[in-house]
Amino acid sequence: MIASWHTKLREAPRRDGKEGSLSSTSRKQAIAFLEAGESEGIFWKTFFYLMMTGGLRLPEMVGLRWRDIDLDGGTLAVQQTIYRLPKVGIVVKGAKSRAGRRPIVLDSEAVRILRIHKESQAETRRRLESAWKDNDLVFPGPVGEPIGEHPIRRVFRQTCQRASLPRIQLHDLRHTSATLLLTAGVHPKVVSERLGHSTISITLNLYSHVSKTLQRDTADKLGEMLRRPAEDTTKEGDETR
Repeated sequence: MIASWHTKLREAPRRDGKEGSLSSTSRKQAIAFLEAGESEGIFWKTFFYLMMTGGLRLPEMVGLRWRDIDLDGGTLAVQQTIYRLPKVGIVVKGAKSRAGRRPIVLDSEAVRILRIHKESQAETRRRLESAWKDNDLVFPGPVGEPIGEHPIRRVFRQTCQRASLPRIQLHDLRHTSATLLLTAGVHPKVVSERLGHSTISITLNLYSHVSKTLQRDTADKLGEMLRRPAEDTTKEGDETR
């Protein structure tokens, strides 16, 4: 039985007080990580892909239930989180805040592998019969119980090594999602809502390093728009005579 415990819990700590990512904005490294994760099986392939593309926190991933996912509609709703606290055990609570209880639109690949993972889990459930603990969790432990952090972090480290990535943290998958979205030009408000930040200012402050790059790109684009080819200037001058 999963206990319920209502208390304020901190999010995973940030290194040096800053959010991190896979070498800041490296799409190549993100792809390398996901490709390396495929060899870990459908469970882990789906886990890491969804954590990165959905920008979910680890407790949100562990607490995700099948009832929270609409595969036909291609969405999931973050509704609960699951932690393991020293001397307390398993802790189940609602999402961090009103902003944390958010819908997330899934891409077609996420839907595809979630369907495969769901069928694989159903086969395990049928095989274990009464030994299976039905908590409706999308990413449970071997017999349906809430999965612990140790196996997640162990497979994560293995995947990073296989992808030849620098030393990073599991939480960096979420930050990489945000960084890549902002770099692609997605509006910060949309990114903020997807991450579950209470205000857009939190997103902008956390990812100020990306904002500076976008500011440069914006300035360059505006300059290009205002610089007209010589023939266009001449033609306009002729029309005013």
